[in-house]
Amino acid sequence: MAKPSGGSKKLDLCFDEDVDQAKMKAMIMKHKNNIIGLEIVLVDEIDLWLDPNFKMDLLEDLSIAFHSFNHAMNKLVFKTMLANHANQLTHLSVTRLCLDEGDTLTIPALPELEYLSMEFVEARVAVPLLLVCRQTITSLKISGYGIIEYPTRDYNIPNLKHLH
Repeated sequence: MAKPSGGSKKLDLCFDEDVDQAKMKAMIMKHKNNIIGLEIVLVDEIDLWLDPNFKMDLLEDLSIAFHSFNHAMNKLVFKTMLANHANQLTHLSVTRLCLDEGDTLTIPALPELEYLSMEFVEARVAVPLLLVCRQTITSLKISGYGIIEYPTRDYNIPNLKHLH
């Protein structure tokens, strides 16, 4: 791990679905100014992810797997996390994100995003997400369902170098 200015270590944290939510929140709050990568599995609502003022200043790599069946909460967490970190994310991985019937999701601009991974992300999320970042991504991973539901669309990803 490289040291940023000030001598603190940069952190790349990974939490699975069995982690104690209170302990995870305490660790993230303690180190939020040093976190460059975060991998989380969302099972239950955690107020930290819903706070529109919570920001990890160095976060570049975000991976979220949604294991909750509360689609409205999942959407709100995803929307809030993107809103708080959109201008700094270079890598984004999303797993199992679905919306309630008739719901839509507005994706903010992700001007620094280079890598996008979507696994089992439904089309109403996958398509807008890809359209927002298609000019900047160089690597794209799609598995499961999602964008395949819109086979006739021309996505024109001009800088794409790696398709997984």
